[in-house]
Amino acid sequence: MIKKLYIAALVIFVFCTGLTKLSAQEETFYTQYYLHPIYINPAYAGFENQNNLLLNFRNRWSAFPNSPRAYTINYDGTASENFGIGAQLWSEKIGDIDAFKFGAKFAYKLRSDIAVVSLGLSADYQTYSLKTEVFDSELYDPDDLVAMRAAEGLSFLDVGVGVFGVVDQRFKFGVTLPNLMFVRTASVDPTLVDDDTEKFLESYFIFLAYEIDVPGQTFSFEPSVLFKKERLVPFHTDFNLRLNFLDKKLIGGLSYEVGAGDRLGLLIGTRFSQFLISYSFDLSFKEFQDYSSGSHELTMGVRFGARKDTETGDMTK
Repeated sequence: MIKKLYIAALVIFVFCTGLTKLSAQEETFYTQYYLHPIYINPAYAGFENQNNLLLNFRNRWSAFPNSPRAYTINYDGTASENFGIGAQLWSEKIGDIDAFKFGAKFAYKLRSDIAVVSLGLSADYQTYSLKTEVFDSELYDPDDLVAMRAAEGLSFLDVGVGVFGVVDQRFKFGVTLPNLMFVRTASVDPTLVDDDTEKFLESYFIFLAYEIDVPGQTFSFEPSVLFKKERLVPFHTDFNLRLNFLDKKLIGGLSYEVGAGDRLGLLIGTRFSQFLISYSFDLSFKEFQDYSSGSHELTMGVRFGARKDTETGDMTK
């Protein structure tokens, strides 16, 4: 009985902070973004002048009952020399909540002698709902208005923009404005709506990185920083260090988040032929870590159809 109450409390907390506020956007934030920028910036679609297919699994707060598990399929590629496209399918289960997203990305590249800059646009359709099993539980209250609305599901249209660029094939920068336009696709009881959900520019990501080669060696390293503000989450900053061995056939990474998360992340990956695989582990310094064994993220990918016309500063080539 105690375990059931414990799980119920988690479901109620996530649902009330996520669904009843409608645009809380507490969806998966990928820790491998400094290896795969397409995860957070639509302007990276087609930036590498090839087709990329990425499969991602992320388990937050593993070993915790009904911990969030997210599955992502992401594609991006080039439609022409300067035009990139992308698509993403995302599903996450958080306790008794099911979330789903389908999105498209479009990007256009501008070139100069020393720089390539891409402008991107994303459009996502998202749904959130409670599992039907919840209504068979002895803890379910048939007079709970929030639960009744959740059974019908909540859906949104989310539009964002981004900029990504590489200067002199060394300095990399990106700015993403997710949730630039966030629209409910169906009418919702106003008592369930948080007025703060309509704030403009409530979320943003700013990414800066610089790659440094070690002369005469097949080793390079890339420090980077990400400034991020998400809905209902205080401002926080990631400091990352990517390590490239054997001409980027073997990749390591270290990440430390300060602010909302206070998290340490470790990453290891490899690339062989057209295939790549990367794994990361996150450990929080918050009290919640006492009840969890950390978070795990795995990405597997394949690349094909590379264009040979230009170089754009491939992040993982």
